[in-house]
Amino acid sequence: MRAHGALVVALMHVFVLGACKEKVLRPMAEKARKTEPRKPTAPAPTPAPGQEQERAHPDYPTPAAAGTEKIFYLEEPDRGPGVTPVTLPARGTLSWRQSAHCEPHETGVACSAAAGPSWKLGSRGGKLVLAERFSGGRAQEIYLFERRGASLARITRLDGRHVIAWTRFFDREKPRFSARKLDGGNALPGCGHMAYKPKAGPPEELTCLQWTGKPMRDVDGVRTRRFKRDGRGFVIEETRVTPDGSPMADNDGVHRLRFTRDGEGRVVEVRYLDIEGKPAMSAKSGCHGQRREYDDRGLLRRTTCLGPDGRPATAQSGAHADELRRDARGCVVQKSLVDAEGRPAVNRHGVHAFRQTVDPLCQPLSKTCLGRNGKPVSCGPGQPARHVYTLDRRGFRVSTKHYDASGRPGKDASYKVFEVRVERDEKGNAVGEGCFDTRGRPVECFRTGFHRSASRIDGAGRTIDRRFFDEKGAATTNLGCAVRRFRYDNYDHEYEAVDLDDKGQVIETFNKATLRTLYDQSHRVFAVLLLDKEGRPSRYGGCFTNVDCPGLAWHAVRVVRDAKGAVVKNLYFDAARQLINTMDCRSHRCWH
Repeated sequence: MRAHGALVVALMHVFVLGACKEKVLRPMAEKARKTEPRKPTAPAPTPAPGQEQERAHPDYPTPAAAGTEKIFYLEEPDRGPGVTPVTLPARGTLSWRQSAHCEPHETGVACSAAAGPSWKLGSRGGKLVLAERFSGGRAQEIYLFERRGASLARITRLDGRHVIAWTRFFDREKPRFSARKLDGGNALPGCGHMAYKPKAGPPEELTCLQWTGKPMRDVDGVRTRRFKRDGRGFVIEETRVTPDGSPMADNDGVHRLRFTRDGEGRVVEVRYLDIEGKPAMSAKSGCHGQRREYDDRGLLRRTTCLGPDGRPATAQSGAHADELRRDARGCVVQKSLVDAEGRPAVNRHGVHAFRQTVDPLCQPLSKTCLGRNGKPVSCGPGQPARHVYTLDRRGFRVSTKHYDASGRPGKDASYKVFEVRVERDEKGNAVGEGCFDTRGRPVECFRTGFHRSASRIDGAGRTIDRRFFDEKGAATTNLGCAVRRFRYDNYDHEYEAVDLDDKGQVIETFNKATLRTLYDQSHRVFAVLLLDKEGRPSRYGGCFTNVDCPGLAWHAVRVVRDAKGAVVKNLYFDAARQLINTMDCRSHRCWH
């Protein structure tokens, strides 16, 4: 880890957001509780002694400033059934047809009547049993529909290796469903259940429900979505409303989406509108809509950001459009940023394109960042130019090696090592992570005090705690922290990470015992707050992996985004809640 003065960092933690990689911190799950959530996840910290009269800087981060004071709560719900293995039916027992284009929805699949090799649909007794999407002559994804009498019991999505991605469980009594990933995580957009209407056919309405059954907002801030569909079942309009039908916009200000489709049902344009029917810009993309173009195989080849007038506009990436280059199998092997005329454009880090090699199922085996001239460049501040991945037999990534722009061995942006290996359990959870040099020998993860970390995972796919080991396999500490324990909010966001000694007692490392995270209404990291053992603002003297920190003791950092959602600044505050540093994210490694 990076030192400031004579101090080195006390822990490793970077969020899984943008290009950042989570390295150590994750909160601990509480026992199941079916009651309504009551406590906000991130209350403002108590001022340290002598600071009670100190007025906080107006930009100091709080849940109220994030706009989420009444959204995120500490809650551990009853999640219902977990994912179990499935058996695909014998193909000879089904009747088959092909379609040029299909789109899965919550209770089935909408398909073009035109025949084509892209989708194969297997039915029995007039009921859909299997839907398979093909590319390069291989099934890339599979949907299995299982019924309980005439009603749906569950839908399972599998990848081309027949590894389960998620299962959707349908309620016996009510028209609603829950969904879980293979690792136990929630496969819905923050909702405990999703209610749908009507009970048969493509849904015309979806309502996000809490685990208790009451309406709530999904991760986009939407309670209910209503759909207009064409005769084939494809959505041509989506409207966001409250459960009683009152109009509402999502977190980005979008109330309505209108889709234009081609003859085979593919979306060629989508426009975003506000409640008044005027063009609305999505802060996620920086666009008022998208235009999509396809190649002669029907595969997406270009996506163009649209402005309020429907003309090409600059997206959050800094380009007008993304162009995709595919191989003979249809796998994406390069994504390039271009301007409205198709000329090369670059993002804020000078990257024009991302080139990748893939396996037969289109999963990346390497990724290289390219500049305007087509030559490798660093993917960002402190990052290598090329990543090379090793996958296990199930397709899970178990190793990443790093190379610089010249092709020589480089270093991971977080641990500053050539190779990072991940150990996974039978559900794909990362239960261990270690650092290695160019010869495959175990090494310390850049000044952390450990070579390997091991994690315990709960039934919801979340890390309960993490322990640390040296190069010989002996227990050690992350610069004094023997165990890191984690907690989560009702959307499964990482809320709190607490440092413990080998006896399970809370300890301070560089004056920090607890890290808390605030999120904004779009569920992006809004701020990070560091607290001491008593829950007071910490005077922290270290830093974190993959970010740059001020050379002063600090307590909190606020993430500042522009109108299009891109991170532009990090604001650092001291224990007195005063601004001490403003970091420009164009030239520094920032919290995302």
